[in-house]
Formats: sequence, C-alpha cells, structure tokens
Amino acid sequence: MGIEENRKVATEFFRRYDSGDIAGVLELLADDCTYWLAGKAGSNATAGRAHSKAEMADIFRRMGEALTGPLRMAVKGTVAEGDKVAVEATSRGELRNGR
Repeated sequence: MGIEENRKVATEFFRRYDSGDIAGVLELLADDCTYWLAGKAGSNATAGRAHSKAEMADIFRRMGEALTGPLRMAVKGTVAEGDKVAVEATSRGELRNGR
C-alpha cells in the first residue's frame, strides 16, 4: 500500500471504533497484529500486550465491559512515511467505576 492508502486505513480504524463497529475494526487488523499499552496486565481493561486479532477482540470486549457507554475517538492529525502512520487522536469515555 502507498502512504495515502496507509493513512486512510489508520483513520478508518478510528472512525469505525468511534461508531461502535468493532467487527469492522477487526477487519482492518492483520491476523498477527501486535498491541502494547503501558501498565501491568490486569490493572485496567487494556493494559498489556496482544499478539493476534483474537487477542485484540478480547481487549475490545474488556474495554466495552469497563465503560458505561461507547468510547468516542476523534483523529486530530496524522503523519505518514513509508509504511508507517502515526495518529494523534482524542478519546472520551466513562468507566463504570466512575473515573
């Protein structure tokens, strides 16, 4: 894929997530995708690592269970070079524990 096509895939990921289309989000991921979020695994719904689309589906499920409603996401900007895209995005949601 070219730079602009990569950028479109990255921004589409956030658009689908924002609309609640988790199945659509998963369609955009490679079967051997990797994910990492700082924090001790189990300390929150999304901390830790994932190494497959199935593990990402589980993270999305746990995230949904931790929230009172949808996690809203909005892309603010992107930088693309070669086969890499960095996305600046904001997210907003309320956790069931009130935070």
